[in-house]
Order: sequence, then structure tokens, then C-alpha cells
Amino acid sequence: MDPELKAFAAELAADVEDGVSSGEGEPWSEHEFTRQVLERLGEAGVVENPQPLPQGGVGKFGKLNYAISGFSVPDDDDPERIVIFTTLYGGDGPERKIAAGELKNAAVHAARFVLASFKGLHARIEPSNTEASDLAHRLMTLKDRIHTVRIAIISDCANGDRKVKDTVAESVRFAVDVFDIEALYRILGKNRVREDIELDFRDATGSELVCLSAPAAEAGYDAYLAALPGNVLADVYDRYGTRLLELNVRAFLGIRGRKSVNSGLRETITKSPDHFLAYNNGIVATVDEVEMVSRPDGSVALARVSGLQIVNGGQTTASLHRARRVDKADLSAVRVPAKLIHVRSGDPEVLQAMVTAISRSAN
Repeated sequence: MDPELKAFAAELAADVEDGVSSGEGEPWSEHEFTRQVLERLGEAGVVENPQPLPQGGVGKFGKLNYAISGFSVPDDDDPERIVIFTTLYGGDGPERKIAAGELKNAAVHAARFVLASFKGLHARIEPSNTEASDLAHRLMTLKDRIHTVRIAIISDCANGDRKVKDTVAESVRFAVDVFDIEALYRILGKNRVREDIELDFRDATGSELVCLSAPAAEAGYDAYLAALPGNVLADVYDRYGTRLLELNVRAFLGIRGRKSVNSGLRETITKSPDHFLAYNNGIVATVDEVEMVSRPDGSVALARVSGLQIVNGGQTTASLHRARRVDKADLSAVRVPAKLIHVRSGDPEVLQAMVTAISRSAN
């Protein structure tokens, strides 16, 4: 086991027990773990103003049990940025492996809270439990605007590379992320916040994405040119929202404030989707890690990228997402020109300089 991971887990466990024993935190280790992790994820910018729900998000609606441990709902009630947390606490640290059944059950129970909220759960929650009741009522009022809910499973145990497949229930897509102790270490211990933003082309399209590789050996980066399916780009924005744009502050602020789809983009998407590749400038994105495969014909293809950040083309991305969701546009024929940049050194200062130069040069 990585000694630095082990040290991080031990320090986090000690902080949790200090919070419990001092009386300044929650009285139970699981609840204090949730409180501290959500607070730190908020400080790291992974989620917006997360709120724990100690003992408040567990119950039954009809014959079905539900369970959540916290939530993040933006102040502007943007339904695209809602996160529901659920906790798997073992007290054993990274030595304990999370069982596959535990992950699935945690995701199902969290989704049930959301679906029950749509049906009036707030009226059945104990009146003294105001935070859970208020959340359930808030979700009910947003029901017609909610298309995707992100469920985040947090744990002090190890999960490895296993993922929980996204599911759709009652027209809502539940996208599940697992923040096990290893992921928490990367984000909170090593400050690699973007690493959980991942795109696996094999899962998204059924195969790798054929691309043109253009390495720039002396410049310290690799570039990959590809035609990205419109549905894939809409899906990744559906899952991560404006977190995809955080490296480019100007793009981040601009997209958050725009409510309508650019008329030119909209017309192309709805009337000439097969011409999108020809008409649109596409996107430029940076990635922290790239997994490539060689194909029998000698070409190369992208299998997976992580640390994805769109530094130019945020409006294109948001427009595709909105056109599919609001206008019910069919994106199956849309292909988006995409340039992916991988800075080999991983140095944050070099990456930020690259982002700034791309943003300035591409506009």
C-alpha cells in the first residue's frame, strides 16, 4: 500500500475521532467523517456548499428504504448541479475493500430519496428533521427541471477502479461517482481535483475514439485531433456541468450566466446536424492523463482520458446539452471537432499557462 495514502487515511481517521471525542463534531464517527469530508470537498471546489445530514436522510417511503448523508444544491437552484451524498463508513481505512453490492445498494437508496421527494416525501418526514424535509420539498419543486442527479458515494474504505453504472428512473438519469479513500487522497491529499472528471470512450460509445496523434516532443505536450460524437459531449456536460470549465475562469463565468442557446448553433443542431463538423469550430480541451490503443490498421485511438477540462468551446458544449434536453434535438448525427492537449509534465503552472494561451489565441 502507498505509505502516503496510508498516512492520509490515518490522519483523516484521527481528525474524525478528535471531532467525536472533543464534542465539537458529530457524536458518531460515520457522521463526523461525512461532515469533515463534505467540508473539505467544498473547500477544494469539488462541490458547491455541501451540507451533511446527520441521521436526517434515512427512512422509508412506502415499502422502500432510502438513505443519504448530505447534499449540495446551488443557491440558484440550478438543477444541473445537484449532488446527493451517501456514506459507506467502515472504520478500517484502505485495508477494507468495499463490496460491489454495497456500492449498488448505496446508489439505489440515494436515488430512492430523490424519487420519493418528487412524490411528497417532505410531508412524511419527522417535522423536527427540517433539513431533510426542506431538501425533499426543494427537490419536489424542481421536479420538472431535473434531468440528471449526481450521486456521490464517499467512503473511508478502498474501491479500486470499480464504477457504478448510471441508471435512468422516472426520466431522471442518476450519475454515480465513488469518492473512496484513494480518490479522497488524490483530491484532498494531493490536490488533484480534476482527476475524477473522466471520459471512457469505450463505455460512452462502445469503442475507442479514432484520432490523429500530433505529438510536440520539444514543446512538452501531445495533441490529439478527433471528431467527437455530439451525444458524448452532451453526456459529459450532463454529468459534470460547469466543473468542466473551471480552468478557464472567463468561460466558466460566461457559461453559468447564459440561459439561451446561441441561435446559429441551435439552427445547425436542429436543422443540419450532419453539417455540424463543417460549420463549428469545435472544442479545445486539456487532459491530465491519456490512455491510447493501437489499431490493427496502424492508426491510434483514445480509450480513456481523465482530468478533462474544456478551455475553449464551452458555449458549444452547453448548447449541445441544452438542445438535447430542452429542444429534444437528436444529436446522433452531430460530430464536434475536438483538439485534446496533454501536458506531459503535469505541472499546474505549465498547464495554466497553456490554458491562458489557448484561450487568448483561440478567440
